[in-house]
Amino acid sequence: AWPTRDAALLYMGAFGIGRAAAMTAFAGAVGAAGTRTRPGATAHRAMMLTAAIMAILVGGVWVAGVGH
Repeated sequence: AWPTRDAALLYMGAFGIGRAAAMTAFAGAVGAAGTRTRPGATAHRAMMLTAAIMAILVGGVWVAGVGH
């Protein structure tokens, strides 16, 4: 617990901004890598397959409530 309400709000705000910045940077990096490959190329297909599998796994874990 934070010592004051203001400290807790500051932490929550900074966490939210940091999380959004990290997701934006990650998406930008993946997007930049994706634009360097031709559609249909092996690297492009591998990136798309990996993204699809990760989305399914994360969604499955979230729906199943694993860790709660």
